[in-house]
Amino acid sequence: MVEEACGRLSHFYSQDMTREEKLRGRDELFRSIKEDFGKTKARFKTGHYKDFDKLELNNAVLMAYQRYFHRLEKFDLLYQDLRGDLRSAIDLLRRVQTSKEDPSLFLERWITRRRISVPSSPR
Repeated sequence: MVEEACGRLSHFYSQDMTREEKLRGRDELFRSIKEDFGKTKARFKTGHYKDFDKLELNNAVLMAYQRYFHRLEKFDLLYQDLRGDLRSAIDLLRRVQTSKEDPSLFLERWITRRRISVPSSPR
């Protein structure tokens, strides 16, 4: 959901139009994103998005959701694979940070190597 919304917004901003047209069109796009979210809201398995449709949507809100709430299930899988040992999870993520490896790529590789299935859920 968030990834798709950010993609729609990026595509919109890449179009050749005046600043005023972008501001007007952006408001319509935010309204459409909130409407689409309202249609799929009940399918989400987390409470992180429960008030998303009540927010005054803007670029900063979308970026915050993308950065802090998007794809957390992969971090949860890592935590579960470590048998819920928070200290081990933190140590592992610190090693990733020190190595300068992209955490998303690391998680993808971690999940693939362990043949862990990622549950499908709405984004």
